[in-house]
Amino acid sequence: SGDMTRAAPELTPDEASEKARQAIGVGSTVKATAWRVTRLDRNGEAYYLAVLGDDQVAIGVAAIKADNGDVMNWARLGGTQPHLAVDASRAAQIANIGSASVELVWQPCQASRSPLYPFWRVASGSRSVFVDQQEKCWDRLAPGKA
Repeated sequence: SGDMTRAAPELTPDEASEKARQAIGVGSTVKATAWRVTRLDRNGEAYYLAVLGDDQVAIGVAAIKADNGDVMNWARLGGTQPHLAVDASRAAQIANIGSASVELVWQPCQASRSPLYPFWRVASGSRSVFVDQQEKCWDRLAPGKA
């Protein structure tokens, strides 16, 4: 029953969105959507992927560490398309392994080199498959250097 001292609480999605706005240099009126992404390569670590702008025409994206709010990475986008091309329901459809839990995850690997491009882990029972933003399905993640 490990000790009960807790690290500082994680950022909220709103706090992560605000950090992303600051990093990219846009005002607080710009819409932001933050997704929590679990790190597969670092136990217990997570970050928020904050996408700025309308869902269909993202103008910026940032990866914000959930524990301390550090900005890992950010980019301005052209404002012509969604940043996450594949959503949870599409990922489940592509994986096609029955009723499943779907979560956004990341580690440096062939499916993605950048935390700005997380992918979905679709799990059903003991089986997991990974679906990247190019709609490609991976049974396992070969390591890649970030």
